[in-house]
Amino acid sequence: MEEIVAMVGIVSTFIGFPLVIVSYLKWKHQARSSGIPLEAAARIEARMERIEQAIDSIAIETERVAEGQRWLTKVLAEPSPRREALAAESAGTRQHERPAR
Repeated sequence: MEEIVAMVGIVSTFIGFPLVIVSYLKWKHQARSSGIPLEAAARIEARMERIEQAIDSIAIETERVAEGQRWLTKVLAEPSPRREALAAESAGTRQHERPAR
């Protein structure tokens, strides 16, 4: 039994180790040869810059909208005699428009 285990270990060492080395060298060669051409890299760089500018513009517009919402919330939260008068007048008008039951 021990002889079989020793034989399997020796065979796998002599076959497995070269396979690992060949696989590593093949992987290294692919990594080196799959580089992007300079022309394509320049186009990608220009496109990334345009995307970055678009994202910055969207962020600025989003901040403007958020600032408007904060301002409107603040204005609506403040008590105003004119707004209260309009609300009371509007409520009175609605009651007169309702049909009697």
